[in-house]
Amino acid sequence: MLILFFVLLTLSAAAIFLLKSFNPKSSLPLCRTKFACLVAARNEQAVIGALCDSLNHLDYPRQLYDIIVILNNCTDQTGAVAVRHGAKVFQCVRPITSKGEALTEFLESAQNSSSYEAYVVFDADNLVEPHFLQEMDRAIAAGAAAAQGYRDVKNPDDSVISSCYNISFKTMTCFFHRLTARLRVSTGLGGCGMMITRQALEQTGGFHTFTLTEDLEYTMQLALNGVRVDFVEGAIFYDEQPVGLGQSWIQRKRWATGSIQCVKKYWKKLTFLIFRGKKAPDRISALFLMIYAMAPLFQIVGLAFLTASLAYGITALLVNPIRFSLLAELCIIQTVLFYALTTGMSAFVLLAERSLTLRQLKGVLVYHLFLFCWQLIALNALLKPELSWKPLVHMGGKRLMLKQDIGLNG
Repeated sequence: MLILFFVLLTLSAAAIFLLKSFNPKSSLPLCRTKFACLVAARNEQAVIGALCDSLNHLDYPRQLYDIIVILNNCTDQTGAVAVRHGAKVFQCVRPITSKGEALTEFLESAQNSSSYEAYVVFDADNLVEPHFLQEMDRAIAAGAAAAQGYRDVKNPDDSVISSCYNISFKTMTCFFHRLTARLRVSTGLGGCGMMITRQALEQTGGFHTFTLTEDLEYTMQLALNGVRVDFVEGAIFYDEQPVGLGQSWIQRKRWATGSIQCVKKYWKKLTFLIFRGKKAPDRISALFLMIYAMAPLFQIVGLAFLTASLAYGITALLVNPIRFSLLAELCIIQTVLFYALTTGMSAFVLLAERSLTLRQLKGVLVYHLFLFCWQLIALNALLKPELSWKPLVHMGGKRLMLKQDIGLNG
């Protein structure tokens, strides 16, 4: 069954990749939406300047967007660096324990007096391609109330871990974002590179999240209020990924804990929408969101199945060595096939996204271990959930040469 699942995924990726070439190109610009670019920052002086510089060089009228850095729990010079690089700063006055709470405080303060028509959210370690706001502006003009941009990896060659993240996010693009775009149903917000209009905030009663994954939770709130999240493929940004297993474990455990929290909090409402929703796109969107949010639970089930199979094999060895030999051969065959399919799928995804390089092969060859580690993380999150948001240490990554750096803004 697991092998069949990966075969179906690979075939789906091939179909979506073939459809990609029929994606209509934007004719830029429109440039009529007033944006606020929000960055929730906690001790980010090492990377905030580069993000502000990339935002200052967007191909969008400068009077139509502001860069606002939301300072929370800062003990360094993040605010001063942000101001030097052309940003405005907003200082949180409440106790802030998560990114969602920082966004909530700013959006509540701006709710009654804001002139902004839409908000885009970035992380301090991001870099942004010049056309990002133009693409989001066109999406709004076409009717989008919320949208997610194309997430690329800022440092895919820094380590085998960051290489595996690169594969993971590009797989997400192929199997989820692009598929939902084809079906014209809601995709998921990704925490950074996401856009929310003032209209969407009004429909959901503001931005109020309570889990460690504010992006997934708010996506669920949007779905429950009939607001679709569009995937805007031309709105490209880059996100720094952890380079070591320790930082990766912290981040993925937070994601797994937040997903489990969201399932506990919203499964009844989403299940009702799936079976009793008035519109088919809303029902399909709710179904996709439930499957996506339940990924940690599926990973735990997979780990349980693997553990049970191992226990059964050991029992067979003790009771019937001949039967164990047959089981061992079957296990070897399944392991080889799983490795081949995982490696092949990873290579195909990178090829489809034009990211397959010799340096990325290290991630392709060990991606199965990255997935296995995720199973252990999911189990750890279930048994010992993360209770608070823990900041990651940014290594800086290798400086990307964006289009504005080489004079190719067109």
